[in-house]
Amino acid sequence: MVTWPLLVQVVAFQETGNLKYWQKAKELMAVLLQNEQRSGGKGYVTNPLVGIGNENNAYTLMNSYSVKGLVAFAEEALRRGEWTADYSNLMKRWATWLTTPVPHGAYFPDGNYFTPPNPAVEYGTFVYAFCPPGLKCTLPTSPTGDVVYNMMISDLFTWLAKNDPGGGNPNTKQTWDELARLTFHDSVNHGPQPYGVVGFLTNMYPTTETKALGWIQLFQDRTALYLADSSPSPSPESCTYSLSPSGQNFGAEGGSGTIYVTAPAGCAFSAASHASWITFAPLVAAPPKTSSGVVNFSVAANSGTNSRTGTLTIAGLTFTVSQQGQPCTYSISPARTSLPSPGGTGNVLVSAPEGCDWTAASAASWISVTSGSSGSGNGQVHYSASANLSPSPRSGMVSIAGKTFRVDQEGQPCSYALSPTGKSFSSSEATGSVGVATAAGCPWTARSQVPWITIHSGTRGEGKGLVNYAVQANPDSNPRSGILLIAGQAFVVSQEGRGRLPLIAVAPHRLDFGSVQWGKSATQKLAVTNVGNAPLTIRKISITAGVPGRFTCDQAGKSLAPGERDVLIVRFTPLSRGTLKGILQVESDAANQPVIRIPLTGRGY
Repeated sequence: MVTWPLLVQVVAFQETGNLKYWQKAKELMAVLLQNEQRSGGKGYVTNPLVGIGNENNAYTLMNSYSVKGLVAFAEEALRRGEWTADYSNLMKRWATWLTTPVPHGAYFPDGNYFTPPNPAVEYGTFVYAFCPPGLKCTLPTSPTGDVVYNMMISDLFTWLAKNDPGGGNPNTKQTWDELARLTFHDSVNHGPQPYGVVGFLTNMYPTTETKALGWIQLFQDRTALYLADSSPSPSPESCTYSLSPSGQNFGAEGGSGTIYVTAPAGCAFSAASHASWITFAPLVAAPPKTSSGVVNFSVAANSGTNSRTGTLTIAGLTFTVSQQGQPCTYSISPARTSLPSPGGTGNVLVSAPEGCDWTAASAASWISVTSGSSGSGNGQVHYSASANLSPSPRSGMVSIAGKTFRVDQEGQPCSYALSPTGKSFSSSEATGSVGVATAAGCPWTARSQVPWITIHSGTRGEGKGLVNYAVQANPDSNPRSGILLIAGQAFVVSQEGRGRLPLIAVAPHRLDFGSVQWGKSATQKLAVTNVGNAPLTIRKISITAGVPGRFTCDQAGKSLAPGERDVLIVRFTPLSRGTLKGILQVESDAANQPVIRIPLTGRGY
């Protein structure tokens, strides 16, 4: 047997010559052209009728509008460059079919004609064919005589259900049930059924506008129907096939493709996929097919990185599908880490598609890749970092799968030691030094906390160093202590006091007798006080300069208790005219001023 696809379309045109609904018409014609190719040029477009109340008007409108519209559509599509000349001529050939007279009985064997409701709703019919004209076809039926077809209806129509519209072979009735299926019932015999009639109602478009463009295709169990005829099959020797194209390349995302099969009329072929990721598209006529046709297929996305190749066998010929793999992309986690100065270990996760190779290498001498120096797909890199002996922090990089992993490490904390940690001095002035011990690169400063200790050198440094300082004499009898703050640590300087000492103080610090008549005398007082905490002994009082006998002090040495004061009487006796000068010298055991000199001045007249 030779099988033929059942391809049923419906066209309802009125005033389509004005191309007002160009896009809708183009969508419909694309379906018609596709099915024409699918049937190898043997497709059959049914005769559309638009009923206006009587059969003659219907034929008149069909010839004057529908056919004219199809021809005009084909010419306009060619002019616009949207169709080739072959497509345009094909459409004109279909228009010729539409004008071919058809016996009245073929449409209305019972002689009845259904008049639509008035005024807006129209009633139309279309003829469906089970095989190309001129061939005997057999309508397959079940043992009960019923054949049920699923229906796909264009959304360009608004359809209303109409049961048992009549028509067809007198022995056959058709029922259009809720627009979902079409049931044929052969009540008398299972003989040849070349055609049938289905009625439809539409109220989608006003009568003054271009009428609906749409299509209906019949399916059974999601597979396009095939009907058998009684013509002999061609011999296998005369069946030659070709595929166009012979193969196709796809990206990793996959996609769909179309294969055109060319074969002599009546030559059947089948198609099979040899790769699980290549499948035939749904709701497309499945193998076996007859004559020339189209095979649509889908290619699933390739989740791997390797390219792959699969094949389809169509009419004994191999169709090769090549697909690229996913590009290698890498990521690492984490991208950065921090470690203390003693060092440590860690790991980095590598994420990559299967089959994607990568390597890991350290760019820092103190970071080592302990495992995972190379890998493929997902993996881990383990590393270790040595101790940082410097007080300065540092950073190092590890290159992993082309990404940079950064390791930040803290510096060694600085510790400081002073040698010695303190120093004691007598009450006299003195000097000293302090050694600073610390790691190289560790900074430090030194400053005195008291005014009587002065730092001569080493006020700041880095690493090991030395601080030199000086201590002033302690004028007080009490001991004292001061601090040098070096590298944040206290260096204590202790100094003894002078103990129990006599201290002398005199007032005034000079004596001026003024003018005194010669031969007469004048006196002045000089106070001497022991301001110390031990007895003060005045050992000697003398005039060490000037003319002897002119300045005199008749008091001898004596001892003064702490806080005690003595008043010395100094006398000036000029024996001539003119200015006289002298020095009064007080000698004692005072710790502060053992010898005090007081200037003396007088003038005789």
